[in-house]
Amino acid sequence: MVIQATVMAERNPIEADDLPLPAGLAPRSEKPATLEDREREMILKVLDEAGGRQQPAADVLGISLRKLGRKLKVYSEQNFRVPRGGEPESGS
Repeated sequence: MVIQATVMAERNPIEADDLPLPAGLAPRSEKPATLEDREREMILKVLDEAGGRQQPAADVLGISLRKLGRKLKVYSEQNFRVPRGGEPESGS
């Protein structure tokens, strides 16, 4: 397997993705996501599924509309794409 990878690889030295390792055995090159990363992914996914409507997204997430608005403002300032309609809504 190593000889084949050495011959077939387009780069030197060969890397893990040059080897035909079964899924799950190949080393992960990316660092693990933080809790903050996971939270942001979940919030943006739920907001996207809610069509950018904050109140339904907040209800699904179990957080207040105000807390969701604060988080979206931070994400926007960090240049993350906030789903359309995801700008903070006026209080009602």
